[in-house]
Amino acid sequence: MRVFVLRVAALGDTVCTVPLVGALVALGHHVTVCAPGRLHPLLPSGVTALDSDGALGSALYAGRADLSSYDVGVAWTSIGGDALRACGARDVRVGAPRPRVGQHAVDMVFEPVADLVVGAPREPKIVASSAAVAAARRRVPDGVVVLVPGSGGAAKRVPLDAWREVARTVGAPVVWVRGPVERGEAGWGAPCLDDLDIIGLIGLAAVCRAWLGVDSGPSHLARAVGARVGVVFTGATDPASWAPPGAVVFGPTTGPGDWARWAAS
Repeated sequence: MRVFVLRVAALGDTVCTVPLVGALVALGHHVTVCAPGRLHPLLPSGVTALDSDGALGSALYAGRADLSSYDVGVAWTSIGGDALRACGARDVRVGAPRPRVGQHAVDMVFEPVADLVVGAPREPKIVASSAAVAAARRRVPDGVVVLVPGSGGAAKRVPLDAWREVARTVGAPVVWVRGPVERGEAGWGAPCLDDLDIIGLIGLAAVCRAWLGVDSGPSHLARAVGARVGVVFTGATDPASWAPPGAVVFGPTTGPGDWARWAAS
């Protein structure tokens, strides 16, 4: 079948969509994914990737794109579903934009097309290229612990004082990673990388000793690459829905000493 996947989402949501896309491709379906161009490196090989931020995205939401050749269209917003229908996609399926209580985000992504991928593995897997790994090794020392305190949601964050304590006590080289939202903030440690694109993040995740962050997209990405990932949850979000599969979860009653001991282990 020809399947059109409309996933205009942030980094973490896109990582949670990777296993579904991979499963559809593995079953022999022709899969087109319309997603932000900067996130295309996350997509499995064999996918036709279209930029939702480009002209096609504008045409799609205006109902001017021709999707009549697609057997199935899937989106996770009502606006996205309406756009797929207006553009002629057949059998449009619309999933929920957020998981139910206790439902993991990956399972939410699978739900609208679960009948097409019965029994498919659901843990996100992203392979770092040799070039990405080599570039990361040139920038960071061996055995580095990566600290990623930032998030687009302020309630998910922990004061930077706690992260500086981790950096002081972990007993390993540390590098901080700062995203676009946090650039210009004071109080971050050094060295601090704030110029990493998706490929750069993938490479760093592949070479680090441990990756410690909050509930944010980079935590999902690092775990999908295979890094040892610890995620600090403040209580603003539910780990049952948003903890990356296989990550260590630190709840609100833990502190920087607990995080540092884990990272150093």
